[in-house]
Amino acid sequence: MNDALSHDLFDPLPDIDIPVTIVNNDAATIVVNPVSVTIAENGTATFTVSLSAAPVSGNVVVDLTSNNTAVATIDIPQLTFTTANFNVPQTITVTGTDNNTVPDVSTTISLAVNHALSDDGYDGVTATVSVNVTNDDLAGFVVNPLTLTINEGGPAGQFTIVLTARLSPMWCLTSSMQHLCIAPI
Repeated sequence: MNDALSHDLFDPLPDIDIPVTIVNNDAATIVVNPVSVTIAENGTATFTVSLSAAPVSGNVVVDLTSNNTAVATIDIPQLTFTTANFNVPQTITVTGTDNNTVPDVSTTISLAVNHALSDDGYDGVTATVSVNVTNDDLAGFVVNPLTLTINEGGPAGQFTIVLTARLSPMWCLTSSMQHLCIAPI
């Protein structure tokens, strides 16, 4: 008690020391914003990564991986956070892969703390970003030649069919004379 600043009636009271323990309740997490992006084939989008709390000592290294590079790729495979920059968002660019398939596709970007290179308080921490890639390919086919004349009893004629995009499900073409199915490659 400060005797000079308190009422005189309190001056004879003894000073009391009270021990105080501060419990750190900051959860060690990877903060991702946004957690989902949509891009076109050959298009790009960005998301940011930071940490929710400073590492107690040392660095936190986050490894990033596209779970399917045939769908989307990332420009940076690893981020390093320190006690000084843990809450400063670092930007990752995602690029949609032109895969020549007709349906829209998706994948996940996985983020995981690199245990060997990081503060132990972040061991086992992970996060994900969902990536949806919208298709720019058109389903169709080209027939060549467009007309074919053959004589009765004469040699057979030929024509070709070329798909304009790779298909993920099986695709079938039916004519009055034959049924032809094409499976994806």
